[in-house]
Amino acid sequence: MANSRRLREANHHVIQQTNNDLAAQQAAADYALRKRIHELERALDELRWQKQQVPIEGPFKNYDTF
Repeated sequence: MANSRRLREANHHVIQQTNNDLAAQQAAADYALRKRIHELERALDELRWQKQQVPIEGPFKNYDTF
C-alpha cells in the first residue's frame, strides 16, 4: 500500500514538473514571438517613413508596395 502511494506521488510530481516546464517554454516562446512582431512592425514603420522621404517620378509614381 505504501509503495503504491509513493508511486502515485512520484507520478504526480513528474506530471507537475512537466506542466511547469511546458508553461515556461510557452512563456519563452510567446515572449520571443512578441519581440519579433515588435521588431517587424518597427522595420515596417521605418520603411514607410523612408518611402515618404523619397520623391518618386516617372512610370512608378502610382506604384504602392506597402
